[in-house]
Amino acid sequence: MSYFGRWSLTGCLIFAAATAVQGADDDYSQALALLGKAIQLESRNPNHYYERARIHLQVDAYASAISDLNEAIRIDSRFTPAYGARAFANNQMGQFEAAIADAAEAIKLNGGDAFTFAQRGWAYGRTNRPDKGIEDLSRAIEIDQKNASTYSNRAELYAKVGQCDRALSDIEKAVVLDVQDANAFGIRGYCYFQMRDYDKAKASYEMAIKLNPNDAVFFRNLALVFATTARSGSNDGKAAATKPPAQDMPQ
Repeated sequence: MSYFGRWSLTGCLIFAAATAVQGADDDYSQALALLGKAIQLESRNPNHYYERARIHLQVDAYASAISDLNEAIRIDSRFTPAYGARAFANNQMGQFEAAIADAAEAIKLNGGDAFTFAQRGWAYGRTNRPDKGIEDLSRAIEIDQKNASTYSNRAELYAKVGQCDRALSDIEKAVVLDVQDANAFGIRGYCYFQMRDYDKAKASYEMAIKLNPNDAVFFRNLALVFATTARSGSNDGKAAATKPPAQDMPQ
């Protein structure tokens, strides 16, 4: 079933709203007003609520997005895109079990796409189930090999379970796809630190900080690298005799 015609009035309103939100921040209100009008005209059309939720997600208004996605699902419980989008919103709000449940429902309905598997994998990682997370992120990568964040998220879980060789392999793929991925460089720094290759750890954290100077974990971990080399008396950046202190995993 098609939920809106390409040339219908409501279809044009949705297109105008989606175009508006891509402009200046002031256009956010206009986009919401246009979709509000579409909902007035067709209040039983789940796609209108879904499109308004997507606009909320673009400006990190996750609670508002979830409210619209709830309505889309209430209207049509088999409206699969709403479950995937709600999984994303729940992840961003730290509601990981809800994200896992939404992703599972989407997968049950359509077999799953890369985005949905990635959302569930990320939620598994945040709930201390790295093996399940790696499995889902691997399925996402099988479907779509062009998403940098999926590789960096899987790298984080590999690092958590002590498989830094696999983590570094994923990081190399991530930075090829997105050289601005600060988290990827942070995870690379974490892995090199665990491997006691302090020169590479320093370089990785310095790049992470350059890309995202607002992440305190990068600064803390870089400080620990310098503290470790100072304490060991090692200036060559190679493996030191002392055991490295625990670092926070970049997230």
